[in-house]
Amino acid sequence: MKILVIGNGIHTSKRIIPALLNINKISCIEIVDRKKTNVEESGKVRIKNFDHLDKNCTYDFVIIASTPNSHLENFEQIKTFSDVFLIEKPLSNSSKLFEYKDFLKDKSKKRIFEGLMYLHHPLWDEVINVFKSNNVQSIEANFTIPEMDKQNFRYQKDKGGGFTLDLGIYPLSLFFSLEKEDYIINKFSKVSDNNIDVDLGGEIEIETKSGIKFNSRWGISDVYSNELRFDTLQSSYHFPFIFSKPDNFHSYFEIYSEETTEKTHVGEFNQFTLMYKNIINNNFHKFTNYRDQEKTYNLLFDLIK
Repeated sequence: MKILVIGNGIHTSKRIIPALLNINKISCIEIVDRKKTNVEESGKVRIKNFDHLDKNCTYDFVIIASTPNSHLENFEQIKTFSDVFLIEKPLSNSSKLFEYKDFLKDKSKKRIFEGLMYLHHPLWDEVINVFKSNNVQSIEANFTIPEMDKQNFRYQKDKGGGFTLDLGIYPLSLFFSLEKEDYIINKFSKVSDNNIDVDLGGEIEIETKSGIKFNSRWGISDVYSNELRFDTLQSSYHFPFIFSKPDNFHSYFEIYSEETTEKTHVGEFNQFTLMYKNIINNNFHKFTNYRDQEKTYNLLFDLIK
């Protein structure tokens, strides 16, 4: 199998390439780096400038991992190279995203998926089972990180930055993956800084038609948080590192009740490798469906207005 990766940043080198190299079926990985003038080869990996690509070549699937402001442009440039695309989150920073014909799933001839890797980890299967098997009263999902280098693209509006698009997409996509009911927003606040032209995060309180309460925080914070919690009338379920996973992390979740604490081990998995394998094996149901995707982005764009 031959894979094309658009973008050669830290995320590509740290997460994408090691995960692809875990898959024996993949024989060649070509990376587009617009700063390269000569082709570099190492094992299965070739790094080249866009102008060095064979325009008649086809790939089993393409990963777009450039900055968000370039995602749609990159897709237009290479959409004849494959029928299957995985675009890193967020799909775009453009609120007109779903006006593009190729992003209307009932009209497009392309399969376009979003790189929300946490949905492919076995821990997410446990989340689904717990949610369906219990009378969940409230959901709390948080993803906050410490300050980053201000040169990072997330602080740059012209590159599609902003921490609601970058981090808020995780808990909000989680909510829409679990809940299909109508909802109301009881409270929303945005974190901002007059000296920075993107949002730094947010906090939201949502209530579904049946009364389930969803609370979430995301963005820059003094405290790192990456967790999901369900509360029922009898117990609380805690899922640490629900979104991003440290290297060599053995996932687990805990159940708290008045008398006991129970820990269930899930195991160590590379969720990026699992995501790519689901594309290769046509397990497309593991990805967010079009309706949930559209709901998530409509809310995201409303929140960052």
